[in-house]
Amino acid sequence: RLEDIFVEIREFLEKAGNNNSIVYLECIERLITNTSFDSVFHLIQQLRDFISKYDSILLITVNPDTLDTKQLALLKEETHTYGG
Repeated sequence: RLEDIFVEIREFLEKAGNNNSIVYLECIERLITNTSFDSVFHLIQQLRDFISKYDSILLITVNPDTLDTKQLALLKEETHTYGG
Protein backbone atom coordinates (compact mmCIF):
# COMPACT_ATOMS: atom_id res chain seq x y z
CA ARG A 1 0.00 0.00 0.00
CA LEU A 2 1.14 3.51 -0.80
CA GLU A 3 0.23 4.65 2.69
CA ASP A 4 2.70 2.12 4.09
CA ILE A 5 5.45 3.51 1.88
CA PHE A 6 4.74 7.03 3.13
CA VAL A 7 4.76 5.90 6.77
CA GLU A 8 8.08 4.06 6.34
CA ILE A 9 9.71 7.08 4.73
CA ARG A 10 8.24 9.45 7.31
CA GLU A 11 9.55 7.29 10.18
CA PHE A 12 12.98 7.05 8.53
CA LEU A 13 13.23 10.83 8.18
CA GLU A 14 11.96 11.49 11.68
CA LYS A 15 14.60 9.14 13.12
CA ALA A 16 17.33 10.60 10.93
CA GLY A 17 16.45 14.20 11.79
CA ASN A 18 17.77 17.10 9.72
CA ASN A 19 20.75 15.38 8.17
CA ASN A 20 20.19 15.72 4.42
CA SER A 21 18.92 12.20 3.85
CA ILE A 22 18.22 10.75 0.42
CA VAL A 23 15.05 8.77 -0.27
CA TYR A 24 15.18 6.70 -3.46
CA LEU A 25 12.08 5.35 -5.22
CA GLU A 26 13.10 3.15 -8.11
CA CYS A 27 10.82 2.35 -11.05
CA ILE A 28 7.68 4.12 -9.93
CA GLU A 29 5.93 2.75 -13.00
CA ARG A 30 5.59 -0.51 -11.06
CA LEU A 31 3.73 1.33 -8.31
CA ILE A 32 1.56 3.00 -10.95
CA THR A 33 0.72 -0.37 -12.51
CA ASN A 34 -0.30 -1.80 -9.13
CA THR A 35 -2.32 1.25 -8.07
CA SER A 36 -2.90 4.27 -10.33
CA PHE A 37 -0.97 7.24 -11.63
CA ASP A 38 -3.08 9.64 -9.57
CA SER A 39 -2.37 7.73 -6.35
CA VAL A 40 1.37 7.60 -6.98
CA PHE A 41 1.44 11.25 -8.05
CA HIS A 42 -0.31 12.20 -4.81
CA LEU A 43 2.25 10.15 -2.85
CA ILE A 44 5.10 11.96 -4.62
CA GLN A 45 3.54 15.33 -3.79
CA GLN A 46 3.17 14.35 -0.12
CA LEU A 47 6.71 13.01 0.03
CA ARG A 48 8.16 16.06 -1.67
CA ASP A 49 6.52 18.37 0.85
CA PHE A 50 7.47 16.20 3.82
CA ILE A 51 11.06 15.62 2.65
CA SER A 52 11.64 19.34 2.16
CA LYS A 53 10.96 19.86 5.88
CA TYR A 54 13.95 17.63 6.61
CA ASP A 55 16.30 19.24 4.09
CA SER A 56 16.45 15.93 2.30
CA ILE A 57 16.25 14.72 -1.29
CA LEU A 58 13.70 12.51 -3.03
CA LEU A 59 15.12 10.62 -6.01
CA ILE A 60 12.66 8.93 -8.36
CA THR A 61 13.36 6.80 -11.38
CA VAL A 62 10.79 6.19 -14.06
CA ASN A 63 10.87 4.87 -17.59
CA PRO A 64 9.29 7.75 -19.55
CA ASP A 65 8.07 5.30 -22.21
CA THR A 66 5.63 3.84 -19.66
CA LEU A 67 3.76 7.11 -19.08
CA ASP A 68 1.58 9.14 -21.37
CA THR A 69 2.52 12.71 -22.27
CA LYS A 70 0.23 14.31 -19.68
CA GLN A 71 1.50 12.09 -16.85
CA LEU A 72 5.12 12.77 -17.73
CA ALA A 73 4.44 16.51 -17.90
CA LEU A 74 2.82 16.44 -14.45
CA LEU A 75 5.82 14.62 -12.97
CA LYS A 76 8.21 17.08 -14.57
CA GLU A 77 6.25 20.01 -13.13
CA GLU A 78 6.53 18.59 -9.62
CA THR A 79 10.19 17.58 -9.76
CA HIS A 80 13.59 18.51 -11.11
CA THR A 81 14.46 16.29 -14.05
CA TYR A 82 17.92 14.85 -14.59
CA GLY A 83 19.07 12.55 -17.34
CA GLY A 84 16.44 13.21 -19.93
